Amino acid sequence: TIPVFEHGICRFMYRRFVDPTGKGAYRYPFDIDKSNYVWGLDRPAKEYQGKIIPIHEGALDALWVRQCGIPLSTAILGSFMSEVQARKIAAADPAEVVLFFGADEAGYDATEHAGSLLQKHGIRVSYCRYTSNMGDDPATCTAKQIARAVERRKSYHHFRLASKVGRHPRIRGLMAVAQDN
Repeated sequence: TIPVFEHGICRFMYRRFVDPTGKGAYRYPFDIDKSNYVWGLDRPAKEYQGKIIPIHEGALDALWVRQCGIPLSTAILGSFMSEVQARKIAAADPAEVVLFFGADEAGYDATEHAGSLLQKHGIRVSYCRYTSNMGDDPATCTAKQIARAVERRKSYHHFRLASKVGRHPRIRGLMAVAQDN
């Protein structure tokens, strides 16, 4: 069970389960619209102000990245960022948001949409790329790989340019195999 807090109050809890085919999935309370919440954005705003906030698709990715030494990691509880979530992130007044989604088509689309949405709110946006020796999701990376990916993050502008010239294949998306420079 994963709790979601807002302003120090537990708003709801959701569960991860594995279906009969072995695929993991999440169950949310029927009366909750998860697009109204950002997991991990539960501290006083001053703790986020002027800092770098990594954003992930799921809370388990964000938890792993926190354990790897990046304490302000958050999650949008899926692969689509809503306007409400973007406003909440903007209200935290971060210096920069780092999009660290999965290296699949959903992660690519999430980066494309979230980056555009956050920029409309005047937020500096960057993204993490996966190198050939990494997994395809933050939870499959080592602490060292995560630190390196965040260290070597690229601007969202770079993502947009690379997408236009086809340097990021759709299935590996924004996290296309990066060449070490």
